[in-house]
Amino acid sequence: MPITVTTALPDAQQPTLGNGVEDAVDVDWTPTTNYGAVRVEYRTTTDGTADAWQLHAEIAVGASQTDITGLPDGEQIDVRIRTQTEHVTGAWTAIESITTQFPGAANLRTTTVGQTSVALAWDDNADNEDGFRVIREEKRVGSWTAQDVLKDLDPNMTSITDDTVRPSSEYRYRIEAYTEDAQATSNVITVTTSPSGLETSRVPSSGWYVEVDHPSGRTLTPQVVGSPVWSPVVRGQPQVRIPVARNDKWLLDSFDDADIRVWKDGRKLPIDTLKRRSHSDSATQLIATGGEELTGRVQAEFDIEEIHTAAETLVETHTGYVANVDAPDTTTEQDVQVAGYAGATDLENALLRAIPATSPLKPTANGLSRHPVADPRDALYSRDLGQNDTIDGDAYNRGQAWYGTSPTHFDEFEISFGHDIPADRVGIKIRDELLGGSDVDIRWDGTTIDSVTGTSKSLGWTEVGMDSYYSSSGGYQQVIGQDLTAGQTYTLQINVQGSSQYVADLICVYDTKYPPSFPNPDAATNAGGTLSAPTPHPGTVNAVFDDVETVRAVVGGQVTVTMDDTSGDQAIALSNDFGTTWTSATNTSTLDTSFASAGGSLRVRVSIGSYGTQSTFPTDNTTAQELTEVDLFADLEDTPLVINERFDDSLESILATLADRADAYWEVAIDDGQISIEWAQSGQRSSTLSASSKSFEVERQTADQWERIVVKGSPQRRSGERVVADSGNAVSLDHDNLLLGKEAVIDPDTGQQFVSGVDYELDASAGTLTATAEGALDDGVEFVVDYEYETKGSYGSGSATAQTTKTVDIPGLSTDRACGLAALVIFEQVNEPLQEGTLSISDVPAGWSVLEEIDPDVLPDALGPWQPKDVEASPGGANIRLGSRDSVGDVVGDIRSRVSAVSRRA
Repeated sequence: MPITVTTALPDAQQPTLGNGVEDAVDVDWTPTTNYGAVRVEYRTTTDGTADAWQLHAEIAVGASQTDITGLPDGEQIDVRIRTQTEHVTGAWTAIESITTQFPGAANLRTTTVGQTSVALAWDDNADNEDGFRVIREEKRVGSWTAQDVLKDLDPNMTSITDDTVRPSSEYRYRIEAYTEDAQATSNVITVTTSPSGLETSRVPSSGWYVEVDHPSGRTLTPQVVGSPVWSPVVRGQPQVRIPVARNDKWLLDSFDDADIRVWKDGRKLPIDTLKRRSHSDSATQLIATGGEELTGRVQAEFDIEEIHTAAETLVETHTGYVANVDAPDTTTEQDVQVAGYAGATDLENALLRAIPATSPLKPTANGLSRHPVADPRDALYSRDLGQNDTIDGDAYNRGQAWYGTSPTHFDEFEISFGHDIPADRVGIKIRDELLGGSDVDIRWDGTTIDSVTGTSKSLGWTEVGMDSYYSSSGGYQQVIGQDLTAGQTYTLQINVQGSSQYVADLICVYDTKYPPSFPNPDAATNAGGTLSAPTPHPGTVNAVFDDVETVRAVVGGQVTVTMDDTSGDQAIALSNDFGTTWTSATNTSTLDTSFASAGGSLRVRVSIGSYGTQSTFPTDNTTAQELTEVDLFADLEDTPLVINERFDDSLESILATLADRADAYWEVAIDDGQISIEWAQSGQRSSTLSASSKSFEVERQTADQWERIVVKGSPQRRSGERVVADSGNAVSLDHDNLLLGKEAVIDPDTGQQFVSGVDYELDASAGTLTATAEGALDDGVEFVVDYEYETKGSYGSGSATAQTTKTVDIPGLSTDRACGLAALVIFEQVNEPLQEGTLSISDVPAGWSVLEEIDPDVLPDALGPWQPKDVEASPGGANIRLGSRDSVGDVVGDIRSRVSAVSRRA
């Protein structure tokens, strides 16, 4: 009775979408099946509501791309795909979404410009905008005001007249078309209105001068009646308190967050927003701040970036301010060893990920090597069973090949691999030839996976189940469809069914992820010789080691490896950005490189190839290379980095956070009439005030001074350490500082677990284990120990006492060497006394800079650069509170944040 079987249908891979063409979405995918079709569906999401799914097309197998056209502009399009046949359907992929191109408005222009009106026109290139925003800026005494939405217009509008402008004034306009999912901004035009014949206002060269914009379009210039107080702020918004003639109008809601401009002695201050107003008996206090655009919400994500560059990018991307950012002063330590691995256990434990069953990477007695990924055989000379005729020819391997002519002829091979091979990665090729009509089956473990048909074919490599002269019955994937299991033996058989003239020269079962080369020389080239390939070890297998954490930026690296051979495709590579980019070298045991930009860690990759020759097939690359040792060094620079972090906060808060980590400071200032963000480390800017206007008082304290720093990292697991019992004598384990109660001592043959205090005694601190005389651990017998141990490192004076030693925990550090480097960094910053002082400044000019006054050339010597802690301003001067360094808590907190980010990213 016939049996019907439906083979497994692979699901579609996740598609990728593109919107490079207007009104269309490009859908791309990687084919996963050799039969059936791919169904592509899409839907539009409007105002948060998704439409019903629509069928775009059912694409025939083999295609990998389609275009969905006729879509609306600037709308979210959702796409999903699946594989299907007439018998079965695959699962839908996860939904991918993209917003179609939104052309918006273009060719913004003026039609008329008068004293108090500007007429604008533009082209509407979108077909479904929700509306247009008219955005305007005005230039006031050399500075552009904040962008203001002058009008929100209905869809399809193409003109407007702005009748709120003033004579002899300069304006900038842009038109923003928008939908729920997209915005598009037109070109920007600058317009100067016609003069009215009246003289415009002038800023006096002395005293205080204020302008406040009323929503009506009028600009008010209140009379200053007292002594304003200008308060610069580091890592925040500056403030000015201005007493003006008392008037109840200032308390009206219409002045909430009004635009304001302030000058002192003709110099503009970085002030732009009126925040509060209050009355006293004789005056109204106007309290205004600068840097209003810093208060807006910002969402930003950084993979790896130098903090000062990240700050500059944020300011330039999310504000209209000038960003004046100084690169930090840095020092570099060369060739600091950050890791070293020797032997199989060390190397395997240091890998980025545990070796999966499907990887040919394998531990050896001394290190790491690779399993064969191909099993090439001579069909005549290296089979396991067979019966056949032979045929001679110079094109064949060794000048002779297997020849099947009658139903009694067969050729059988036992196939086994050292790693699992997924079904979709099983490849089978035969170097064969048809000299006439043939009737031949190809069988796997007795099941026919393909049949040879046709009457002629020249000598060459044929993919079983794929090539056209076979019956295309699906081959291994469709007929068998099961993973190959490491260590299990399978049978491949060529079986002649009837009268045939079928020649099989070579066969090769292989892992298609690591494809070998398949040479096919003609008779003149081969001349009856032995072919060099396919080889069992083609290409390379990568051993990728875990990222080594460092507490400083990695700007260079060096790796030295010990291998039994470095010929062929062997290579080593280094990355300081978690494997995103690599610097590599081939046929070498050493690589020394400088990276294009600073990174947060160091990762090494060793590509293990093959070498050696033999006289039999295949002649080349017969032996897998072996890696036995890796030593890793880094060039470490104290450039502050932001690593793997997403921000969702006000820009002011984000900049303050980044500056704190970088030991940097920023303030809002004026640069050439424009508001700017000035960013620098302490001591990078020069003072502009006279020495006679400044005085300095210093105090010294040692409460936060330490002579030795001890850093404890994360506990690490050690598994499978083999130890030979020596009854009554302590045997050293590979690590000390073990965690009590976390060990397991096991008989590897029986699985018996021995008991602490009965069968053995553990000295956790020393890392030794002693088999007791009366216990069950027999003298001279090997046993296995699993345990957890503490990572720890220290730096400082060997004569430090308990009172002058500081111990800190930094989770994420996974080696003693990393803990030691962290201890060194902390020690360098806290081994000297902390100094604090106050810089008093009298008769300060308008717009003076805190950053400029922290000038090491004019301040007394400190044990480190003076750092501003607080600023207290008065009408006639200011006091800056300074410190010589961070506290231990601040230093450790910064390192913890950095190590945590590296761990998350890795």
